[in-house]
Order: sequence, then C-alpha cells, then structure tokens
Amino acid sequence: MTFTSASIPTTRDTCRDPGTAGLTPEHPPDRAEPDAVLLPFPLRQPPGLPKPHPPNRAALAAEILTQLAEAYEPEPFAEDTESRLTRFAELVATAVSDALIRADLDNSRARIVAAADENRRRIERDLHDGAQQRLATLAVQLRAAAGNLTAGPEELRDVLAEAANAVTAALNEVREIARGIHPAVLSEGGLAPALRALARRSAVPVKLTVSTSGRLAERIEVTAYYVVSELLTNAVKHARASVVRVTVEQPDKTLHLSIRDDGVGAADPARGSGLIGLRDRVEAIGGTVVIQSPAGAGTTVLVSLPLDWSV
Repeated sequence: MTFTSASIPTTRDTCRDPGTAGLTPEHPPDRAEPDAVLLPFPLRQPPGLPKPHPPNRAALAAEILTQLAEAYEPEPFAEDTESRLTRFAELVATAVSDALIRADLDNSRARIVAAADENRRRIERDLHDGAQQRLATLAVQLRAAAGNLTAGPEELRDVLAEAANAVTAALNEVREIARGIHPAVLSEGGLAPALRALARRSAVPVKLTVSTSGRLAERIEVTAYYVVSELLTNAVKHARASVVRVTVEQPDKTLHLSIRDDGVGAADPARGSGLIGLRDRVEAIGGTVVIQSPAGAGTTVLVSLPLDWSV
C-alpha cells in the first residue's frame, strides 16, 4: 500500500492525540504530535474508486473521507474537523481526477500521432508497391522500344498501347490512394454524396439514409466520412456481416450517426479493429462514441458530433 504525506491542521488544544490515549498529564508522550498524517491510499488510483471516465469528484471526495475516518480509532474531534477533512478530501479528489484525465489525454494524443505515422507508412508502401512499380516497368519498356532500331510500326504500336495501359493503371492506383487520404467528392459535393459513393464501393451491401441540412464544417464531414468508412471496413474484415445500415441525421446542433451491422458482434477495441482510433478521432472534436456489440447479435456504433464545437 502506498502512503502519501499530506498536512492537516492539528487540534491538539481541543482533542486528544490518538497516540497518547491512556496517558496522564504526569506522563507526557515521548515525542511531539506530528504536523502531518499518512493517508492510507495512493494518489494515482485509490482502490475502489470510480474509473476516470467520467471522473466523479464528489464520489472521490466521499470515498477519501470514508477511508480517512476508518483509518484511526474513534476519538473526539473539534467541531470544524469534519468540514476541514471534507475540504481536504475534495482537493485530493480534484487532484486525482485531473491526473487521470491528463493521463487519458496523453494516451489519446500518443495514439493519434502513432496512427498518423502508420498512415504515412501505409501510403508509402502503397505507392512503392503499386504505381511506382508500374511506372518503373513502363520506363524500362519504353527505353527498350526506343533502342530497338529494327522494330516495325506494328511492334511499336503494340508497345505504345501496352505503355498507355500501364499509365492508366498507375493513374487509377494513385487516385485510389488519394481517395483514401481525402476523397475529392467529399470536398466538392459534401457528406451525403461522399457517403453514397462509399456505400457503392462497399464489399457488403449498405442501406444508407442521410438527412442533413446543407454543408457542414469540414472537420465534421471528414470525421463522419472516416467513421463510416472504418466501420464498413470492420463489417467486412471482422464482423462478416451481410448488410450494414447507416443513418446520418441532424435534428439539432449535433450530427448523429448510427452504423449497425448483422455480423458476429463481440467487437473488441483491444484486437486492433480500429475502434480506439475511431474514438480518438471523434473525441478530438468534442464528440462521443457508444459501442454496443453483444456476441452473435451484430455491432451498433452511435456517434454524436457537436456542430458548434471549437478548440
């Protein structure tokens, strides 16, 4: 058990020191009363206290006060002792909550940075293994054709046609990579057209309903798009779903997304299904995520994005 020293005003003039119980004035204690007490709980995570999502400072303070009261033998206290301990417990609870929130924030930032680095590496691999290889092969073929002084018109025509096909394939691959970075239809047409294009390309059937009033802020549209994109990918790779229902509504100053599949359920963020990154992306703009995924009953993800959120 970890003990942390914290100063508490003493009441030696109005109450007895628990360590001097049974002594008379003729037999004073061998040592002076300490100006501090040892708190029987660690400041980082007191046992039995609520999780930091969301921190409940009142509950923390009550629990700390209870532990303080149970740590010593019953003794008479000054009249204001309880109020002093209550204020002290509230201060400790605030410090504990702030420390846990800071730890959550630091972890979230680290995950966002790691995800950005991984995306850059993925783009580099895709370009290297796809378009770059095609273009390198095309360059070799064109140099060989240029050095073939005996080639006839028909042979050169075939080489040029093959080169044109290679260029077209490389261009398509680059477009796919660019679409993954930031789809052009999202910038040009907004969220609804981008989601319809995403649904058409999905490997699993998608029933899409979008009800929004005009264009939204770019951060909202981008976040909503990638939330749906990530969950459609999960439905194919992990859930083995036969259909996904996507609903996007804007009844007030909040954009609500509902993504439901009929797959195997039991979605676990710890297995690397992308749910942690999704939560980080949503919370980065003040949104919330609720995940319901009972085993054998599919997965439902509810996302709320505040339209008036600002940094």
